[in-house]
Amino acid sequence: MQPAQARLRWGRFPLLSALVLLILAGCAVPPEPPVPTGSLQITITGLPTNQEADISVNGPGNYGTILTQGTTLSGLMPGSYSVQAGVITVTAVTSEFVATITPPSATVVADETATVMVDYALAGGTLAVAISGLPSGVDADVTVNGPDAFSQDFSTSTVLPDVAPGEYSAVASSVTDGSNTYTPTVLGSPAEVSSSSGAGIEVSYTLDVGSLEVTILGLPGGVDADVLVAGANGFSQLVTQSTTLLDLTPGLYSLSAETVRTDDPIVSEIYNPVAPLATIEVIEWNDGKHERHVCFASWERHPLARPIYWRQQRVGFRC
Repeated sequence: MQPAQARLRWGRFPLLSALVLLILAGCAVPPEPPVPTGSLQITITGLPTNQEADISVNGPGNYGTILTQGTTLSGLMPGSYSVQAGVITVTAVTSEFVATITPPSATVVADETATVMVDYALAGGTLAVAISGLPSGVDADVTVNGPDAFSQDFSTSTVLPDVAPGEYSAVASSVTDGSNTYTPTVLGSPAEVSSSSGAGIEVSYTLDVGSLEVTILGLPGGVDADVLVAGANGFSQLVTQSTTLLDLTPGLYSLSAETVRTDDPIVSEIYNPVAPLATIEVIEWNDGKHERHVCFASWERHPLARPIYWRQQRVGFRC
């Protein structure tokens, strides 16, 4: 059939032609309606000016993106989106910034905008407070002050994690244990804590000590005394000449003097202590040194004839 003949035949049946065209149009696939979407607003705070963030956002349909600054993500499929933030190292201030994300995940609803806050702050550092020199069971008296009104008392060695970067200073006071007083020395204060490194403060206690001056009187030159000094913490020392005993633990000390003799084979002298036993209390150095005189009296022995007889004659002494 020629085209002209076909057009003539269809033209004879206009209603039939319209019906066929209508049927053919009904068989076409209709377009899909648009999928509703939502938005997610990410707000970033706390970083230095011009410092880029490190934010990752993941959601439905394998969605994922990386952000370096705050923005609003639009055209998102409804569903749950997680937000994560990496640690930011700022070389200029040798510090690290860590983020707090609120909320860590957000639900996107069609035609609405969800919000997430990413708040960066300086990462905390470590502060070690080392205390030494005190007997077991004796508490130290140390106070450390720092930024943001930080103030904490310490009685023993402690390591504080995650403290705010800044300057920390320590104040230590003397403590007593019975009759003993311990004086502190503070080293490393003030200490600078940064987020990239820790800092330490050392408090060293030492026992306050005293001294005892022992003066030997009444003996001639070249003759050694025999005086035993004993006292606190098992201290024991023999004294033969006038001397000053230093760094003594505070407490009660006894002085015990023994009789001494000269070595002369012909004329021997015996020297007896005037006060064989004496005691004195030694207290802290700040109260001054303490003195004790140990005095000897002498008796001379003279040879008369053989067999030799000896007589004792008391001679003068001073104290």
